[in-house]
Amino acid sequence: MSPLKTPKKRGPRPKLLTAEEKRQKRVDANDRERQRMGQLNTAFNQLRHVLPRHGNDRELSKFETIQIAKNYIRALNGMLEEEETAPSAEKL
Repeated sequence: MSPLKTPKKRGPRPKLLTAEEKRQKRVDANDRERQRMGQLNTAFNQLRHVLPRHGNDRELSKFETIQIAKNYIRALNGMLEEEETAPSAEKL
């Protein structure tokens, strides 16, 4: 192959889309993204309901929710580790 020639591309050629097909693909992609974000927001709301409250009436942001969840998991994990290392009371 000479240096001036470009290599052949493999596979089928991409189909040229009409303006209507492009618009429909964009609409479909937007719908999928809206659905994905709705599922993500539902998951964050469910997580907010299982976290301990700190007396604040406003809804926690996603970042605050993740930070509190991380700290809560660490605290619970620490409690489990303490319980495992503490001498257990003997049964009477």
